[in-house]
Amino acid sequence: MDDIVASLHTSGIQTSQVYKIHDRYTFDAIGDDSTVCKLDFCHYGFLRLERTGKKFMGIEIDSIRDILTNKWCTIFDRNEPKDILDIACLTRK
Repeated sequence: MDDIVASLHTSGIQTSQVYKIHDRYTFDAIGDDSTVCKLDFCHYGFLRLERTGKKFMGIEIDSIRDILTNKWCTIFDRNEPKDILDIACLTRK
């Protein structure tokens, strides 16, 4: 996690304090225009269903199918309405 935060700082993106909640790390990335983006990083112990081949700052981006699978796992880990909304939006695509 320290490498990810350091990479963001090198790119000029500030971050809030990193919090570990259960199996996930969460923090805010703050852009030059003060735009805030909440980032969550989790590790799930199963293989990807699809590889996108896309990377952002050296981190491989999950496919929609993998993101949806992760969201289903998240629902069992926490109880937040935003996760249901995320699933609804992802299944419309």
